[in-house]
Amino acid sequence: MEECMNLTGLEISLVSMYAVFDGNKNKNGKMDKDTFLRVLKEELPFFAQAAAKNNCDMFSKVDLDNDGFVDFEEFSKMVCSCACSSHDALEEAHKKHEQEKE
Repeated sequence: MEECMNLTGLEISLVSMYAVFDGNKNKNGKMDKDTFLRVLKEELPFFAQAAAKNNCDMFSKVDLDNDGFVDFEEFSKMVCSCACSSHDALEEAHKKHEQEKE
């Protein structure tokens, strides 16, 4: 248990990502389309807005196996893809956050 108290910042981010998914999955361990779109809008509003602006069907892009649900692996890939596609914005947000801490 003590090991859990020494999580790094990146490990905390991974746990947070899992917690978002876990708190929104159904009894089968997946998110349906409505749930996924709500989580996207609440947790990643910048990406939800960008997708809407570009008429992008995020659910279809994330549901890689086309089973009508998003599982944790698909959700994780989506989160990582969002980070990769937004390097500049993340860098700017990080700098702003660091300045605010000073």
